[in-house]
Amino acid sequence: MKSLVFSFFLMTGVVQAEVLKVKVADFNFSYEDPHGEGTATSFSRNQFIDSQVQVNISKVNKDFQVIVTGSENHEFDLKNAPDFITNAETMDIHGLNLLLDQSLDLSLRSARFNSKKSSLKLDLFSLFCLRDVNQEKLLDQIVTGCIQKLSIKSSKFLSEKTTELIAKLIGASGSALGVHNVDLQINNGKFDLTAEVKADISGRVRGRGVATYDASTGKITARIDEVKFGILNITGRVLDEIKKKENEKLKVKGSTIYYSLK
Repeated sequence: MKSLVFSFFLMTGVVQAEVLKVKVADFNFSYEDPHGEGTATSFSRNQFIDSQVQVNISKVNKDFQVIVTGSENHEFDLKNAPDFITNAETMDIHGLNLLLDQSLDLSLRSARFNSKKSSLKLDLFSLFCLRDVNQEKLLDQIVTGCIQKLSIKSSKFLSEKTTELIAKLIGASGSALGVHNVDLQINNGKFDLTAEVKADISGRVRGRGVATYDASTGKITARIDEVKFGILNITGRVLDEIKKKENEKLKVKGSTIYYSLK
């Protein structure tokens, strides 16, 4: 789930998040560590609205400095990005549209994130979730809202780490494996994930369970009730593989996964 919800990186470092409203149209961006440039047809942040803007992003330690140039210049910092962004040596994003208001609505034609250790490829990606404005911080607003209602879809999802995991689970060749038509839905904490796996052994993966979020601790709790590949139940294998990845932020106890965002 962490990798899929990559769009959170756009929000997590902004100050005075409780009043933040953002709209970006047709953003196209290329990055080669430590600098990237892009353009957007329009960009608005709260009361500021501009069109045909230039965006420059520079990496400073593990954060990113963002400068938006148009009729006016605006500068802000992007903090706490996921590892696949922070560690990326190159990034290419095409056709990104973002609206953050009463909800979070994001779509893009394609995105590529590459580093020496990993890569992530997304095509026709879309994300929608509610925003819980009763929460003080933006990260809490977004995550709490997404636990209430979330929809993520992608026609192609290729990640080296995910490919390796799925290959182990189904006994397929990782080099020939592809994941398509990913569909993750959450309604009132109950989640349902489906995806088509194409490899020397092909089939449909489906997972279901229940997720909660504690804003006071920043901890996401996800109980995995069932994961199937075709008619094969692979729930235990999935939990065993995730447990091997345990670290300070990620813990697994029985069928429950705990992940700390803060």
